[in-house]
Amino acid sequence: ADVGNRAYEALRSQPPGRLLELPVFHPSVQLGSVYPYYDQQAQRERPGGYSTIAPREAALVALRLEPLNCGDWRPGTEALLRQLGIRYVAFHAGLYAGTGRAWFAWQGLVEHGYGDLARDGAITLFGPGQPRGQPKVAEPQRPIVFCGGWNGRSPTHRHTAFWARGFRLRVALTTRDPDRVTFSLGEHRVTSVRVTAPAVVTVPLGSGGWHLVGVDVTRTDRGLRLDSVRSVST
Repeated sequence: ADVGNRAYEALRSQPPGRLLELPVFHPSVQLGSVYPYYDQQAQRERPGGYSTIAPREAALVALRLEPLNCGDWRPGTEALLRQLGIRYVAFHAGLYAGTGRAWFAWQGLVEHGYGDLARDGAITLFGPGQPRGQPKVAEPQRPIVFCGGWNGRSPTHRHTAFWARGFRLRVALTTRDPDRVTFSLGEHRVTSVRVTAPAVVTVPLGSGGWHLVGVDVTRTDRGLRLDSVRSVST
């Protein structure tokens, strides 16, 4: 963390509003300690941070906001941001650690009306109604990028997601106990299958380009795993 970051200093002259920092971390994850350090410059309330004794409510809010780390604006997200009084977003490209998710998080912000207010180093401050700037993070070159909520290729939540580029996917599935997995694009269910043994399913994506693929399972303790996900570009 640098002392006197211009992106954070710019907040001092901005109208009132709370600050969200991306990526969002669970309160128990020490990487979140970077954000209170920068608060010495910004002096804005925020819904996140780092504390080993954070209340359960703080952890639940973090879990609801974590999909934004990957550009996954789920239904109700904008209402939650309004409820929390969040007006600004500080984007920390350096904390994405090569996951490939940073580009999608950036695109999600600009698609929902946020633009550059100030930049310094790896930090960009976003505000509503600002001009759309060019991303300072690289678009992933690999065709599949997994969002959070995975242990290897097994989902740790009943709903998880990944980004895929191409026209369709071939997904190899295994499971320890019977489970149902559903793939969706946005709010549209595409493929749903009950998995009892190794299986391969095809997930149509439609047009080329990037698609956010939602993955829903009935249970997370059945050992369901996406052994492989292959994008087909024709």
